[in-house]
Amino acid sequence: MRVLIACDKFKDALTAPQACGVIADALRTAHPDWVADPCPLADGGEGFADILTRAAGGRHIPVTVTGPRGAPINAGFGLVTLAQIPVAARTLLDLPASTPATATIAVIEMAAASGLALLAPEDRDPWQTTTIGTGELIRAAVAHGAAAILLGVGGSATNDLGLGALNALGLDCLDAAGEKVSPPSPPAGTRSPSSPVRPPPACRPSASPATSPTPCSVSAAPPRCMDRRRGSAPRTSPDSTVPAPGSGSCSAPTAASTTI
Repeated sequence: MRVLIACDKFKDALTAPQACGVIADALRTAHPDWVADPCPLADGGEGFADILTRAAGGRHIPVTVTGPRGAPINAGFGLVTLAQIPVAARTLLDLPASTPATATIAVIEMAAASGLALLAPEDRDPWQTTTIGTGELIRAAVAHGAAAILLGVGGSATNDLGLGALNALGLDCLDAAGEKVSPPSPPAGTRSPSSPVRPPPACRPSASPATSPTPCSVSAAPPRCMDRRRGSAPRTSPDSTVPAPGSGSCSAPTAASTTI
């Protein structure tokens, strides 16, 4: 018998390849004549870049970036030639028809730079975490000549509306008083950048455990139950006009959407 083993990660316990490996070893021990075929999966969170890059025969580019609490961390992203990506997957990327088969696609994982798994439980606090490192990964991919970017937005330790990433890409966002917003936590009334900039190559959000913002907007935070998982306890927000993450039931908080 041949067994397909397709597992996602077990958060805070096993990576997807580790989980598949444990099951494969158990099956081989119990049934030596069986063939185990491990196939690690990712939903946009931990393991996304590594799994997709390996599956497409790409290469990993190591980069040192800003971690979710501001300390430098070792992260990276994948580079894959478009021709190496299966035709069905290329269709989902929705790239311009003129994109050559030799074009390089960057596979970036938000969790690698701004992820929950990078922090000890006592350091998980969405009021103190930032997505700056994710923006730095995008900048690095652009510097490596990526024609397009596939961004996995799961596994985040952050709730900063992506303003840290935008800041790393050269975008300055303003609060209601016209003052520059500095990560990690944006105040209420944050609005569009002070000046337009040329956007990076096409970015496609991947599947995510929570509803993700569109590529051209900074939208309301995910449901509050996600904030609980990211380490937020019920308490008063630093800005009393912003709903405190982790409070109330598992429903989306009320917040304005800021178009960029």
